[in-house]
Amino acid sequence: MYLLSWLNLAKFIYNIRHYLIKTLQRLLGEHEVTFLSTPHFQNRKIKVAIRKVAVSIEGAAAMFHLATHDSLLVKDEEIYNGCIGVCEIGALTTDFPVIKRMAIDNHFSHGEQIGIATYLDAVIRDVEDAYGYASTLIFNASMSLGEAHLP
Repeated sequence: MYLLSWLNLAKFIYNIRHYLIKTLQRLLGEHEVTFLSTPHFQNRKIKVAIRKVAVSIEGAAAMFHLATHDSLLVKDEEIYNGCIGVCEIGALTTDFPVIKRMAIDNHFSHGEQIGIATYLDAVIRDVEDAYGYASTLIFNASMSLGEAHLP
């Protein structure tokens, strides 16, 4: 019975990693964005190039970690001096901080009063039904999802 549970856990982790890799592949590259209803920009098209995607916990704080060493010396010049958009999905809120030269730009950053807490019970039940083990095993596990880079 324990072997079956661990096989199910391995399958679950494999599925998460597979989904993550497919999502990262869709994000990386050049994308054309059309402004649909933005005043003064309606129907304007721009190209956005995404060269690097990082999936981590605590979005904005993770950016500081990726950009600096523990001694606060610069680790990654592109992140440290760049303009980075973050999507941080929490339990009760979803925040979209824009980080410019390692400072949050309050003019362009915003948040929404919706998070995953309302869906968490349904997710826990679905995982328990599909994989046959208690949610404490899943949500107490620490798993690094890594980074993706353009070649």
